[in-house]
Amino acid sequence: MDPGMPPDLLALSTCLDATHGASEVAQQLRILSAQRGSAGRFHSEVAECLMRMKEIDGIAKVEQCRLSESGLTERSRIVEEARSQRYKHLVDVMQVSVKEDAETARQEISARAEVSKETVKGNVQIQESQARVEKSSSNFWQWVALTLLGSSILTGRRRGSFRRGAGRLLGWLPWLLLALLGWRQTRATRFHLSQLMMLTRVVRPQRIRSPPLRRFLGLGSFFGGGAVTDTTESPEFTPASPLASASSEQSAPSMPRRPSRQDVDAATASERDSPIKGSASSVPGSEEASLSGTIYLPVAQEGEAAAALRRFLKPAGLDVYTDRLLAEGYDFEALTMLEGTEREEMLRIVQCLPGHKVKFRKLLWRSQS
Repeated sequence: MDPGMPPDLLALSTCLDATHGASEVAQQLRILSAQRGSAGRFHSEVAECLMRMKEIDGIAKVEQCRLSESGLTERSRIVEEARSQRYKHLVDVMQVSVKEDAETARQEISARAEVSKETVKGNVQIQESQARVEKSSSNFWQWVALTLLGSSILTGRRRGSFRRGAGRLLGWLPWLLLALLGWRQTRATRFHLSQLMMLTRVVRPQRIRSPPLRRFLGLGSFFGGGAVTDTTESPEFTPASPLASASSEQSAPSMPRRPSRQDVDAATASERDSPIKGSASSVPGSEEASLSGTIYLPVAQEGEAAAALRRFLKPAGLDVYTDRLLAEGYDFEALTMLEGTEREEMLRIVQCLPGHKVKFRKLLWRSQS
C-alpha cells in the first residue's frame, strides 16, 4: 500500500479486497491515490519556487538600496571635493591679492618719496639759479653804471666841460632806469617760467584743464623757454610713476599718423567713383602704416570695439586700460579667449599694476565660466 493514501480510501480498499478480492474498484482507487500524490508534489514545488522568488526579490531590493546609498556617497564626495578645490582657489586668489596689494602700496610709497626727493632737488636748483642770476645781474649793472659814468666824465674832461658831461649823464639816467626796470621784469618773467617748467618736468601733471594756465605756459616761447606741450588731449594712461611716464614719453618713437574720418570718407568716395573696381584706395597715412606694420581698423569699427571693451572693463574699474589694450590688439573677443600663459603675457604687455592683475584675472575667469 501507498503510505500517502488517505485513511478512508485505505479502509475502503481493504474492505473491497476482503469481500471481492482484487477487483477493478481497488485498482481505480490506487490510480486515484497515485494522482493525488503527484498533485501534492506539484503544489510543494510551486511553493518552493515562490519562496525562492521572494528570496531573490529581497536580495535585489537590498542590492538596490546598497547601490543607491553608494551613489549618494560618491556624489556627496565629488561635491565636497569640488567645494574644497573652490575654497582652495579662493584662498590662493586672496593670498595673491594681499601680496600684490602690498607690493602696489610699496610702489606708491616709493614713487611718492622719489617725487618729493626730485621736487626738493628741483627747488634747490631753482634757488641756486636764482642766486646766480641775481649775482650776475647786479655785477653787470654795476659795471654798466661805472662804464657810463667813466665815459661821461672822460668826455666832459676832453671837451673841457665837466658840467656838460654831468648833464648828459643826468639826461640819460631816466632812460637807463627804465631799461633796468624792463630788463629786471623780463629776467623775472623768464625765471618764473623756467621755475614752472622745471616743476612740470619733476611732477608732470596728466591733464592741464585750465585754458588760461595753458596760455600762460605757452608764453615761455617768447622769453627763450620752450613751449609746454598740451597734454589735455592725450588718451593714453600710464599707471606707473610720474618720472617713469615722463622718461617713456621722451624716449617714445614717433608713431605713424592714423587716418582721420574725413580721409577715410574721401578715400571711399574716390574708390566708388573710380572706373576700376577693386583697386586699392589711397588713404593718407596708409603707406606709413603698411611700412611700419601697423594695421588700423576703420573709425566706426574701432569706436564700436572700444565701446564694447570699455563696457566690459568698466564694472571692475579697469576701463583706463582700454586704449592700451586696443593698441596692443586685445579687443573684447580676444580677451575672453585668453587662457593661462596668454593671460599673464597680456598683463605683462599692458604693464598692469599688481593690484589690478587680480581684478583682471577675476573678470576674465567670470567671463569664461
